[in-house]
Amino acid sequence: MECSHLFKLHLYDADGRTSGDKWILLLGGNGTKRGFTVGTYYWVGNFDGTTFAPDSPQGQWLDGGADFYAAVVWTDPAAADPLASAYAIAWMSNWDYVNKIPATRNYRGQLSIVRQLRLQLASDMPRLFSTPLSAQNAISNQPVFGQDQTIADSSAYNWPTGARAIACRIDLTLTRIGETWPEKVSLSVRKGEGYSTQVILSMRENMVTLKRDASGPDAPDVGAWQRDRNVACDFSTGIGTISVFIDSGSIELFLNNGAATMSALISAPLKATGLQLSARNGSISVSKVTVRPVPETAILSN
Repeated sequence: MECSHLFKLHLYDADGRTSGDKWILLLGGNGTKRGFTVGTYYWVGNFDGTTFAPDSPQGQWLDGGADFYAAVVWTDPAAADPLASAYAIAWMSNWDYVNKIPATRNYRGQLSIVRQLRLQLASDMPRLFSTPLSAQNAISNQPVFGQDQTIADSSAYNWPTGARAIACRIDLTLTRIGETWPEKVSLSVRKGEGYSTQVILSMRENMVTLKRDASGPDAPDVGAWQRDRNVACDFSTGIGTISVFIDSGSIELFLNNGAATMSALISAPLKATGLQLSARNGSISVSKVTVRPVPETAILSN
């Protein structure tokens, strides 16, 4: 364990009302023996100035991907309410393969985007919700808006002109049609030259899978890289929101307004910029599609 942080936040209910304050002990840990990998782990509890007492001995992973480690957390002392939220940034890599990633530009791995942390009750359990910052949109070109569409087995989503990019932010909403979600909904990003990274939503089972084993060439030949990663996310309301940040070497996924997140390095070729959104065994409504491409000059010059 390393990079520990102890900080206090308000605890919010689902309606945005505070129900007191709680302390969070957060650190970088190795979850291999529990079927995970290295990541950022936290407990919620109380602190009397000397001893931290967790509400439960069982903590939670902040991010379900393989590349969100050694997180640094801080609060804004100048904020109107410094306990309303905190901020975090993490090292996007993994001790199982950090030295096996090609150092094409004299470095390996990268840092995540900064995310806002808010402590909120979910199924009566305090959880840290992670959301991107609206200020991060400033790096993008003018947004590209997609049309509302219904997708099914024979009709994938028709992306708008200008949506393809090496790096971009994608926001969209999925709405169930009828009583049952499709068996699978698949979002493929950085697609091309036989490669892609897939976000597979098994919304009937309230589960999301991040699949990067075919993200690109020169990927580390290591199980921790090739293994699919899964995270639970509740879609029982019939609505799912997705925000995806992709760039030349990573993907960061935010689900249901930060209820679940997944972060991972990818090895996509720069020319692989395709997008595909499809459904299997069912239909689904796609709306509020916004793509914010990042200028290539901002990527290739760094």
